[in-house]
Amino acid sequence: MSLTYGLSTVSDLLAKLERDAKNLDDEVTSDQMFNFVVTGYSMIDWIKNDPNVPQTAKTSNEIQALYNDQWLKVCVEISPLLANTLPLLVDNQLLHLLPVHGDMV
Repeated sequence: MSLTYGLSTVSDLLAKLERDAKNLDDEVTSDQMFNFVVTGYSMIDWIKNDPNVPQTAKTSNEIQALYNDQWLKVCVEISPLLANTLPLLVDNQLLHLLPVHGDMV
């Protein structure tokens, strides 16, 4: 059983992100927002690991540009707030953004 449920390329993931964005246009819920930000940020890992993505898109500079993208940074900042316990790996550093009595640590 596949853990990606029909998502096998970064293009599939981009199509999912576009559907998630449309759902947010219709109504904003915590589930829909979570889907959007996690999918958006996951695209970096998919780009790095999808064999269909050209190697020129996987260079250190290109990947760093994705990490520096303002919209992907928004996804990084929002996702732990929605997940409530989601640790993040950013630039190969684990960030512990776990709420403690409503505060971020």
